[in-house]
Amino acid sequence: MTTPDVTISLADRDLYLDPHPLLHHVRAHDPVHWSSDLGGWLLLRYSDVRQALQDPRLAPTAMSRRIDRYPPGEQATIAELRRLVGQWMGLPTIEDHERYATLLRPHFTARAVAAQAHCLTAHADGLLDVIARQGQGDIVAGFAVPYTMGAVLRLCGLPQSPSVAADVAGWVTDLSEVFHLSDLEGLQRAQLAVQEMSAFLREAIAARRRDPRDDLTGVLLGGLRSGLIRDESEIIAALVMVLAVGYKTASNVIANGAYLLLANPGQLALLRGDPSRCRPAVEEIIRFDGPVFMTTRVAREALELGGRDVAAGDLVLLCLAAANRDPAKFTRPDEFLVGRSPNPHLGFGAGMYACLGAQLARAECVIALQRILHRLPGLELAGPPGWYEFPPLARWLDQLPVRCPAALGARA
Repeated sequence: MTTPDVTISLADRDLYLDPHPLLHHVRAHDPVHWSSDLGGWLLLRYSDVRQALQDPRLAPTAMSRRIDRYPPGEQATIAELRRLVGQWMGLPTIEDHERYATLLRPHFTARAVAAQAHCLTAHADGLLDVIARQGQGDIVAGFAVPYTMGAVLRLCGLPQSPSVAADVAGWVTDLSEVFHLSDLEGLQRAQLAVQEMSAFLREAIAARRRDPRDDLTGVLLGGLRSGLIRDESEIIAALVMVLAVGYKTASNVIANGAYLLLANPGQLALLRGDPSRCRPAVEEIIRFDGPVFMTTRVAREALELGGRDVAAGDLVLLCLAAANRDPAKFTRPDEFLVGRSPNPHLGFGAGMYACLGAQLARAECVIALQRILHRLPGLELAGPPGWYEFPPLARWLDQLPVRCPAALGARA
């Protein structure tokens, strides 16, 4: 089976603002597309992406390849970053990944997540009350970021002071270079962030040894004693990964959700009329404009994907955003519909490498939407959103100015 080649360029700096027309075109004409810009196979159909996520012949080790492409002398300047990325949640082998999952899975059960609901609600209300009193604010900096940062710091058992939160936010921003198409300078910034985070986490681990607790740091130390964790460097790598993805992705869902609702007043009215729709609304936010645009794999062996012959060692890019807008799977895929059901999106992945913290992320986002609806009546946009480009193709909100005169008037 062969498919026609489609020549496209992903280098357009403005493409991230609305990539879906291009992705629809490529999916229709060349759904398993060789991208010379990305140096790998780009999968766009829902069926192909889902199958690839569950295929054990595809290994999630591609982030380290971005480092390995540099000459040896330049690689030496980011060797510590390469070592840590290679240890993230046991990415090198399925067996390594299962070690981490066995240890951490009980920490993310529905019961464990439900136990955090009170803290999440109280923190959300405190942050939203500040915006309500002022009658205006920034949903990203004033709510989504500190709310999800507080959740991940509590999860890990780390201090929740403003200075720690600011340090972690800065480190994670620099570390995000490993998730997208970055140059050597960007990866060197990421390495410096790793070095500073590692020093901070070594102190936190030492403190937890002196004062054992049932937080993620304590659980990982328990794994060290049981043999599921090999050494302290694996604990540091796991905590760095949790911090890197644990707050940024959830804050992005919340910020994007607020923007989508304010830009679609009919859907916002549906939620205000029936807050029980917040759960399906969160799923629709993740499907429509989720925080993970694309995930990467490397072929462990030669295989066929969607009629294309993929060689061992080839890079395979699974475009979750395109799969989640595939008209073969979703009716009216380019419409944001808070009541969409069923909604089998791939925003949290699938298979053994599906997001371990998906239930916690969902709970954080549902509570955030519920409290926004309750605490900020009359919420509206106060200006255009600010976007942070996240190559290739993706974007994250870094500014969402809002005003809520109804909340201010209610408190006057």
